[in-house]
Amino acid sequence: MTTLAPVKLVSDEELRKYFPDLPKGPLDSFRKKASFNWRRMKLVYDNLATIKLKHDIWTFMEKNPLFHHSNSPLTMDEQRQIAVKRMYNIYNEKFATFEKIIEEPRSFQAEAEALFMFDSSLSVKTSLTFRMFSNTIQGSGKPHHYHFIEDIEKAKIGGCFALTEVAHGSNAKGMRTTATYCPQTRQFIMHSPDFEAAKFWVGSMGKCATHAIVYARLVSKGKDHGLHSFVVPLRDPKTLKPYPGVTVGDIGEKIGLNGVDNGFVMFNKYRIPKDNALDKLGGVDDAGDYQTPFKDPKKRFGASLGILSGGRVHITSISTNYLQKAIVIAIRYSAVRRQFGPDDADEETPVLEYQQQRPRSRSACTHSHRP
Repeated sequence: MTTLAPVKLVSDEELRKYFPDLPKGPLDSFRKKASFNWRRMKLVYDNLATIKLKHDIWTFMEKNPLFHHSNSPLTMDEQRQIAVKRMYNIYNEKFATFEKIIEEPRSFQAEAEALFMFDSSLSVKTSLTFRMFSNTIQGSGKPHHYHFIEDIEKAKIGGCFALTEVAHGSNAKGMRTTATYCPQTRQFIMHSPDFEAAKFWVGSMGKCATHAIVYARLVSKGKDHGLHSFVVPLRDPKTLKPYPGVTVGDIGEKIGLNGVDNGFVMFNKYRIPKDNALDKLGGVDDAGDYQTPFKDPKKRFGASLGILSGGRVHITSISTNYLQKAIVIAIRYSAVRRQFGPDDADEETPVLEYQQQRPRSRSACTHSHRP
Protein backbone atom coordinates (compact mmCIF):
# COMPACT_ATOMS: atom_id res chain seq x y z
CA MET A 1 0.00 0.00 0.00
CA THR A 2 1.41 3.38 -1.04
CA THR A 3 1.69 6.00 1.68
CA LEU A 4 1.08 9.54 0.50
CA ALA A 5 3.48 12.18 1.70
CA PRO A 6 1.86 14.72 4.02
CA VAL A 7 0.88 18.00 2.39
CA LYS A 8 3.06 20.84 3.58
CA LEU A 9 0.88 23.64 4.89
CA VAL A 10 1.87 27.21 4.15
CA SER A 11 2.25 29.29 7.29
CA ASP A 12 0.80 32.75 7.74
CA GLU A 13 4.32 34.01 8.37
CA GLU A 14 5.47 32.73 4.98
CA LEU A 15 2.49 34.30 3.24
CA ARG A 16 3.19 37.60 4.96
CA LYS A 17 6.53 37.77 3.13
CA TYR A 18 4.67 38.06 -0.16
CA PHE A 19 1.61 39.91 1.13
CA PRO A 20 2.63 42.46 3.79
CA ASP A 21 0.09 44.49 5.73
CA LEU A 22 -1.86 46.85 3.51
CA PRO A 23 -1.28 50.59 4.01
CA LYS A 24 -3.90 52.45 6.02
CA GLY A 25 -6.45 54.34 4.01
CA PRO A 26 -10.11 54.93 3.20
CA LEU A 27 -10.73 51.20 2.60
CA ASP A 28 -9.84 50.22 6.19
CA SER A 29 -13.42 50.09 7.48
CA PHE A 30 -14.45 47.61 4.78
CA ARG A 31 -11.33 45.47 5.09
CA LYS A 32 -11.85 45.07 8.83
CA LYS A 33 -15.25 43.49 8.17
CA ALA A 34 -13.70 40.52 6.34
CA SER A 35 -14.78 37.17 7.77
CA PHE A 36 -11.82 35.27 6.27
CA ASN A 37 -8.03 35.47 6.12
CA TRP A 38 -7.37 37.29 2.84
CA ARG A 39 -3.79 36.03 2.64
CA ARG A 40 -4.87 32.40 2.83
CA MET A 41 -7.51 33.09 0.22
CA LYS A 42 -4.61 33.63 -2.20
CA LEU A 43 -3.86 29.90 -1.94
CA VAL A 44 -7.23 29.10 -3.49
CA TYR A 45 -6.09 30.71 -6.73
CA ASP A 46 -2.31 30.07 -6.61
CA ASN A 47 0.13 27.70 -4.97
CA LEU A 48 3.19 28.93 -3.07
CA ALA A 49 5.48 28.47 -6.10
CA THR A 50 3.34 30.65 -8.37
CA ILE A 51 2.81 33.21 -5.59
CA LYS A 52 6.59 33.52 -5.27
CA LEU A 53 6.99 33.71 -9.06
CA LYS A 54 4.51 36.58 -9.35
CA HIS A 55 6.09 38.36 -6.38
CA ASP A 56 9.56 38.08 -7.93
CA ILE A 57 8.34 39.44 -11.29
CA TRP A 58 6.50 42.39 -9.74
CA THR A 59 9.44 43.22 -7.45
CA PHE A 60 11.81 43.19 -10.44
CA MET A 61 9.55 45.49 -12.45
CA GLU A 62 9.00 47.83 -9.52
CA LYS A 63 12.75 48.37 -9.15
CA ASN A 64 13.52 48.67 -12.88
CA PRO A 65 12.94 52.15 -14.42
CA LEU A 66 12.22 50.54 -17.80
CA PHE A 67 8.92 49.30 -16.37
CA HIS A 68 7.75 52.61 -14.98
CA HIS A 69 4.62 53.77 -16.77
CA SER A 70 4.82 56.87 -18.97
CA ASN A 71 2.94 60.00 -17.88
CA SER A 72 2.04 60.78 -21.49
CA PRO A 73 0.50 58.68 -24.30
CA LEU A 74 2.91 56.68 -26.44
CA THR A 75 2.77 56.32 -30.22
CA MET A 76 2.28 52.86 -31.70
CA ASP A 77 5.97 52.59 -32.57
CA GLU A 78 6.96 53.67 -29.06
CA GLN A 79 4.62 51.09 -27.54
CA ARG A 80 6.19 48.37 -29.65
CA GLN A 81 9.75 49.41 -28.93
CA ILE A 82 9.25 49.48 -25.18
CA ALA A 83 7.31 46.18 -25.27
CA VAL A 84 10.28 44.48 -26.96
CA LYS A 85 12.78 45.97 -24.49
CA ARG A 86 10.65 44.93 -21.53
CA MET A 87 10.09 41.46 -23.00
CA TYR A 88 13.82 40.72 -23.28
CA ASN A 89 14.49 42.23 -19.85
CA ILE A 90 11.94 39.87 -18.34
CA TYR A 91 13.11 36.94 -20.40
CA ASN A 92 16.76 37.42 -19.44
CA GLU A 93 15.78 37.03 -15.79
CA LYS A 94 14.61 33.45 -16.53
CA PHE A 95 11.58 33.65 -14.25
CA ALA A 96 9.80 30.82 -16.11
CA THR A 97 12.18 28.88 -18.35
CA PHE A 98 11.02 25.95 -20.45
CA GLU A 99 12.49 23.55 -17.85
CA LYS A 100 10.69 25.33 -15.01
CA ILE A 101 7.40 25.17 -16.91
CA ILE A 102 7.84 21.41 -17.42
CA GLU A 103 8.46 21.06 -13.66
CA GLU A 104 5.60 23.35 -12.63
CA PRO A 105 3.13 23.78 -15.56
CA ARG A 106 1.15 26.42 -13.66
CA SER A 107 4.17 28.75 -13.84
CA PHE A 108 3.45 29.45 -17.54
CA GLN A 109 0.04 30.88 -16.70
CA ALA A 110 1.32 32.60 -13.54
CA GLU A 111 4.03 34.45 -15.46
CA ALA A 112 1.53 35.54 -18.11
CA GLU A 113 -0.88 36.81 -15.42
CA ALA A 114 1.84 38.69 -13.57
CA LEU A 115 2.93 40.45 -16.75
CA PHE A 116 -0.65 41.07 -17.83
CA MET A 117 -1.49 42.92 -14.63
CA PHE A 118 1.25 45.38 -15.56
CA ASP A 119 1.04 45.53 -19.36
CA SER A 120 -1.23 43.36 -21.50
CA SER A 121 0.94 43.80 -24.62
CA LEU A 122 4.02 42.63 -22.72
CA SER A 123 2.25 39.49 -21.54
CA VAL A 124 0.84 38.56 -24.95
CA LYS A 125 4.09 39.27 -26.79
CA THR A 126 6.18 37.23 -24.34
CA SER A 127 3.79 34.28 -24.53
CA LEU A 128 3.72 34.28 -28.34
CA THR A 129 7.42 34.91 -28.93
CA PHE A 130 8.71 32.28 -26.53
CA ARG A 131 6.12 30.06 -24.85
CA MET A 132 3.66 29.06 -27.58
CA PHE A 133 6.45 28.55 -30.11
CA SER A 134 8.36 26.21 -27.80
CA ASN A 135 5.25 24.40 -26.55
CA THR A 136 4.12 23.58 -30.09
CA ILE A 137 7.54 22.17 -31.00
CA GLN A 138 7.53 20.13 -27.80
CA GLY A 139 4.06 18.76 -28.57
CA SER A 140 4.27 18.23 -32.33
CA GLY A 141 7.98 17.77 -32.93
CA LYS A 142 10.67 15.17 -32.31
CA PRO A 143 14.05 15.43 -30.54
CA HIS A 144 15.80 16.65 -33.70
CA HIS A 145 13.52 19.73 -33.57
CA TYR A 146 14.50 20.69 -30.03
CA HIS A 147 17.41 22.84 -31.19
CA PHE A 148 14.77 25.45 -32.07
CA ILE A 149 13.69 25.44 -28.41
CA GLU A 150 17.32 25.86 -27.36
CA ASP A 151 17.72 28.80 -29.75
CA ILE A 152 14.56 30.40 -28.35
CA GLU A 153 15.82 29.89 -24.78
CA LYS A 154 19.06 31.66 -25.73
CA ALA A 155 17.10 34.41 -27.55
CA LYS A 156 18.96 33.67 -30.77
CA ILE A 157 15.66 33.59 -32.64
CA GLY A 158 12.17 34.96 -32.06
CA GLY A 159 9.09 32.86 -32.67
CA CYS A 160 5.46 33.35 -33.64
CA PHE A 161 2.46 31.14 -34.38
CA ALA A 162 0.76 31.29 -37.79
CA LEU A 163 -2.52 29.41 -38.14
CA THR A 164 -5.24 31.91 -39.08
CA GLU A 165 -5.53 33.04 -42.70
CA VAL A 166 -7.34 36.02 -44.19
CA ALA A 167 -10.29 33.89 -45.36
CA HIS A 168 -10.29 31.21 -42.65
CA GLY A 169 -9.74 31.12 -38.91
CA SER A 170 -12.15 28.92 -36.98
CA ASN A 171 -12.61 26.61 -39.97
CA ALA A 172 -9.08 25.22 -39.98
CA LYS A 173 -9.95 22.67 -42.67
CA GLY A 174 -10.58 25.52 -45.09
CA MET A 175 -7.04 26.89 -44.89
CA ARG A 176 -5.16 26.93 -48.17
CA THR A 177 -1.45 27.55 -47.53
CA THR A 178 0.37 24.52 -48.95
CA ALA A 179 3.62 22.70 -48.20
CA THR A 180 4.43 20.49 -51.18
CA TYR A 181 7.16 17.92 -50.69
CA CYS A 182 9.99 17.67 -53.26
CA PRO A 183 11.83 14.33 -52.87
CA GLN A 184 14.65 15.34 -55.20
CA THR A 185 15.81 18.10 -52.84
CA ARG A 186 14.28 16.84 -49.56
CA GLN A 187 12.47 20.16 -49.17
CA PHE A 188 8.95 21.44 -48.64
CA ILE A 189 7.79 24.20 -50.97
CA MET A 190 5.66 26.66 -48.99
CA HIS A 191 3.13 28.56 -51.10
CA SER A 192 0.23 30.98 -50.65
CA PRO A 193 -2.03 30.73 -53.72
CA ASP A 194 -3.55 34.20 -53.15
CA PHE A 195 -4.03 36.88 -50.50
CA GLU A 196 -6.98 35.06 -48.93
CA ALA A 197 -4.48 32.33 -48.02
CA ALA A 198 -2.08 34.77 -46.34
CA LYS A 199 -1.41 34.02 -42.68
CA PHE A 200 -2.93 36.97 -40.81
CA TRP A 201 -3.21 38.48 -37.31
CA VAL A 202 0.02 36.72 -36.35
CA GLY A 203 1.35 38.23 -33.11
CA SER A 204 5.05 39.26 -33.17
CA MET A 205 5.26 38.69 -36.94
CA GLY A 206 4.89 42.33 -37.96
CA LYS A 207 8.41 43.42 -36.99
CA CYS A 208 10.27 40.95 -34.81
CA ALA A 209 9.75 37.24 -35.44
CA THR A 210 12.51 35.35 -37.24
CA HIS A 211 10.72 31.98 -37.26
CA ALA A 212 7.09 30.89 -37.37
CA ILE A 213 5.13 27.76 -36.61
CA VAL A 214 3.11 27.64 -39.85
CA TYR A 215 0.12 25.37 -40.36
CA ALA A 216 -0.11 24.33 -44.01
CA ARG A 217 -1.61 21.56 -46.11
CA LEU A 218 1.01 18.84 -46.61
CA VAL A 219 0.97 17.68 -50.23
CA SER A 220 3.08 14.73 -51.42
CA LYS A 221 2.85 12.69 -54.61
CA GLY A 222 -0.19 14.69 -55.60
CA LYS A 223 -2.17 13.87 -52.46
CA ASP A 224 -3.31 16.44 -49.87
CA HIS A 225 -2.82 15.06 -46.36
CA GLY A 226 -4.37 18.03 -44.57
CA LEU A 227 -2.95 20.56 -42.13
CA HIS A 228 0.47 19.95 -40.59
CA SER A 229 2.83 22.25 -38.72
CA PHE A 230 6.22 23.45 -39.93
CA VAL A 231 9.01 25.58 -38.48
CA VAL A 232 9.50 28.24 -41.14
CA PRO A 233 12.39 30.76 -41.10
CA LEU A 234 11.02 34.18 -42.03
CA ARG A 235 13.82 36.68 -41.46
CA ASP A 236 17.57 36.74 -41.07
CA PRO A 237 18.09 36.84 -37.26
CA LYS A 238 20.93 39.37 -37.65
CA THR A 239 19.29 41.84 -40.07
CA LEU A 240 15.56 41.01 -39.61
CA LYS A 241 15.20 41.22 -43.40
CA PRO A 242 12.79 38.64 -44.88
CA TYR A 243 14.20 35.82 -46.97
CA PRO A 244 13.50 35.69 -50.73
CA GLY A 245 10.10 34.11 -51.29
CA VAL A 246 8.71 35.51 -48.05
CA THR A 247 6.46 38.58 -48.06
CA VAL A 248 5.89 39.71 -44.49
CA GLY A 249 4.24 42.86 -43.20
CA ASP A 250 2.69 44.70 -40.28
CA ILE A 251 -1.10 45.11 -40.12
CA GLY A 252 -0.78 48.43 -38.30
CA GLU A 253 -2.66 50.05 -35.44
CA LYS A 254 -5.42 48.16 -33.65
CA ILE A 255 -8.08 48.98 -31.04
CA GLY A 256 -5.78 47.62 -28.34
CA LEU A 257 -2.60 45.61 -27.69
CA ASN A 258 -0.59 47.97 -29.88
CA GLY A 259 2.60 46.87 -28.19
CA VAL A 260 2.14 43.58 -30.09
CA ASP A 261 3.23 43.76 -33.72
CA ASN A 262 0.55 41.66 -35.42
CA GLY A 263 1.44 40.88 -38.99
CA PHE A 264 0.83 38.78 -42.10
CA VAL A 265 2.94 36.56 -44.33
CA MET A 266 2.69 35.09 -47.82
CA PHE A 267 4.96 32.51 -49.39
CA ASN A 268 5.96 32.33 -53.05
CA LYS A 269 7.28 28.80 -53.65
CA TYR A 270 9.54 29.23 -50.63
CA ARG A 271 11.64 26.18 -49.81
CA ILE A 272 12.39 24.88 -46.32
CA PRO A 273 14.26 21.70 -45.23
CA LYS A 274 12.24 18.51 -44.84
CA ASP A 275 13.44 18.29 -41.23
CA ASN A 276 11.50 21.48 -40.42
CA ALA A 277 8.23 19.57 -40.60
CA LEU A 278 6.95 18.86 -37.07
CA ASP A 279 6.12 15.26 -37.84
CA LYS A 280 5.44 13.51 -34.54
CA LEU A 281 1.79 13.05 -35.57
CA GLY A 282 2.37 12.51 -39.27
CA GLY A 283 4.81 13.26 -42.08
CA VAL A 284 6.63 11.92 -45.13
CA ASP A 285 9.76 9.83 -45.51
CA ASP A 286 12.55 10.84 -47.87
CA ALA A 287 10.74 9.28 -50.81
CA GLY A 288 7.57 11.23 -50.05
CA ASP A 289 5.47 8.39 -48.71
CA TYR A 290 3.14 9.57 -45.96
CA GLN A 291 3.36 7.95 -42.53
CA THR A 292 1.31 8.52 -39.37
CA PRO A 293 0.57 6.59 -36.16
CA PHE A 294 -3.14 7.39 -36.66
CA LYS A 295 -5.32 5.19 -38.85
CA ASP A 296 -8.11 7.77 -38.90
CA PRO A 297 -7.11 11.12 -40.51
CA LYS A 298 -9.74 12.88 -38.40
CA LYS A 299 -8.07 11.69 -35.20
CA ARG A 300 -4.68 12.90 -36.42
CA PHE A 301 -6.18 16.27 -37.26
CA GLY A 302 -7.85 16.44 -33.85
CA ALA A 303 -4.61 15.54 -32.09
CA SER A 304 -2.68 18.21 -33.99
CA LEU A 305 -5.17 20.90 -33.03
CA GLY A 306 -5.45 19.51 -29.50
CA ILE A 307 -1.87 20.62 -28.91
CA LEU A 308 -3.17 24.18 -29.28
CA SER A 309 -5.52 23.79 -26.31
CA GLY A 310 -3.11 25.48 -23.90
CA GLY A 311 -2.96 28.54 -26.12
CA ARG A 312 -6.75 28.64 -26.45
CA VAL A 313 -7.15 28.49 -22.68
CA HIS A 314 -4.57 31.24 -22.33
CA ILE A 315 -6.59 33.46 -24.66
CA THR A 316 -9.71 33.02 -22.53
CA SER A 317 -7.68 33.83 -19.42
CA ILE A 318 -6.84 37.21 -20.94
CA SER A 319 -10.52 38.15 -20.65
CA THR A 320 -10.48 36.96 -17.04
CA ASN A 321 -7.43 39.10 -16.28
CA TYR A 322 -9.10 42.16 -17.81
CA LEU A 323 -12.18 41.55 -15.66
CA GLN A 324 -10.09 41.03 -12.52
CA LYS A 325 -8.35 44.36 -12.99
CA ALA A 326 -11.58 46.18 -13.80
CA ILE A 327 -13.69 44.76 -10.98
CA VAL A 328 -11.07 45.46 -8.30
CA ILE A 329 -10.85 49.09 -9.43
CA ALA A 330 -14.65 49.36 -9.56
CA ILE A 331 -15.19 47.88 -6.08
CA ARG A 332 -12.49 49.99 -4.45
CA TYR A 333 -13.84 53.13 -6.07
CA SER A 334 -17.39 52.21 -5.06
CA ALA A 335 -16.20 51.87 -1.46
CA VAL A 336 -14.60 55.33 -1.27
CA ARG A 337 -17.09 57.17 -3.47
CA ARG A 338 -19.92 58.54 -1.31
CA GLN A 339 -23.26 59.90 -2.49
CA PHE A 340 -26.44 60.89 -0.60
CA GLY A 341 -27.44 59.50 2.80
CA PRO A 342 -29.56 60.43 5.83
CA ASP A 343 -29.76 64.15 6.59
CA ASP A 344 -28.51 63.62 10.15
CA ALA A 345 -25.51 61.46 9.12
CA ASP A 346 -21.96 62.74 9.46
CA GLU A 347 -20.97 61.18 6.14
CA GLU A 348 -22.71 60.26 2.91
CA THR A 349 -23.29 56.59 2.03
CA PRO A 350 -20.60 54.68 0.08
CA VAL A 351 -21.87 53.73 -3.37
CA LEU A 352 -20.89 50.13 -2.59
CA GLU A 353 -23.66 49.98 0.02
CA TYR A 354 -26.44 50.60 -2.46
CA GLN A 355 -28.71 47.66 -3.21
CA GLN A 356 -28.07 47.56 -6.95
CA GLN A 357 -24.30 48.00 -6.66
CA ARG A 358 -23.14 45.44 -4.11
CA PRO A 359 -24.68 42.21 -5.52
CA ARG A 360 -23.50 42.98 -9.04
CA SER A 361 -19.94 43.85 -8.07
CA ARG A 362 -19.71 40.92 -5.66
CA SER A 363 -20.91 38.46 -8.31
CA ALA A 364 -18.43 39.76 -10.91
CA CYS A 365 -15.57 39.62 -8.40
CA THR A 366 -16.42 36.05 -7.41
CA HIS A 367 -16.63 34.75 -10.97
CA SER A 368 -13.48 36.51 -12.17
CA HIS A 369 -11.38 34.96 -9.38
CA ARG A 370 -12.84 31.46 -9.58
CA PRO A 371 -9.91 28.99 -9.84
